[in-house]
Amino acid sequence: MSIDINHEIPFTDKTRRAMLDRYAEIRQNIRSIQFSMAEEEGARDPAYVFNEMKCLSDTLSEIMDQYLRGVPKVPLSRCPLTGAMVIHSLDLFGIDGPWWDSKYPARPVEDLPQTFIDVKGAMHLNEPIEETPFVVRPGPDVPFVIPSVLQQVGVIAVLSSVKVGNHDGYVTCYFSEEKGSVSLVGNPWGMAVHSRTDEGDNQFGWVEVDIPSNLMDFDLEKWIVTGKLQWISPLDPMLLLHTGVEDCPYICLEGVRKNQVIYNGVRVFQ
Repeated sequence: MSIDINHEIPFTDKTRRAMLDRYAEIRQNIRSIQFSMAEEEGARDPAYVFNEMKCLSDTLSEIMDQYLRGVPKVPLSRCPLTGAMVIHSLDLFGIDGPWWDSKYPARPVEDLPQTFIDVKGAMHLNEPIEETPFVVRPGPDVPFVIPSVLQQVGVIAVLSSVKVGNHDGYVTCYFSEEKGSVSLVGNPWGMAVHSRTDEGDNQFGWVEVDIPSNLMDFDLEKWIVTGKLQWISPLDPMLLLHTGVEDCPYICLEGVRKNQVIYNGVRVFQ
């Protein structure tokens, strides 16, 4: 889902929680009505059930509109080619928000630098892991790059970090001045699908391409040395770019180098 909404006001943890609880309650009510209709076929007035379902669906849409208006816009990265800051939507409060729904992500339209081409990510999950009614795909446990993208002429990546609830997120943004000629691999961070666009950036469909772990490279040092990967220190509000391996906090992090899939609080590695 991608809706262009103006005049966003970021929600707080409290208002977000109330929003998600109400959303879950209404979804459960809808499922209960559907179940009872299947079990008691013909026992209820179809017109009444239709109006009841429509009312509940309209309320769900209103809550989702509120969520989209409130998703924080976060300074995540900086373009190494132009110096432009990357401000991207991100539900910082936890992976239980529909921003993290891998199949039907609720994300507003982004306003990104012209050189921005993609964002990938990883996440080290700390206990407790949220119970989500949808599948979450936050990437591997530690940060990585995609050689087949980074090896292309003119492509540079920047690695940064962000807290998502009590979890440690790692963000890798890819940039190029010739974005139209870059072949991408996989979906944006956390998504199981991404939009298909033409040369004019007009959306005309959806494609589902995951990134298998054997196409990832977790040896970040060599990419920093060659100048293809730069990095930003954790919690740096200025988003200053670094080009050397000295003091880089992302090299040789311990963790499982496979994709994580979370559903209802249970995590598996693929």
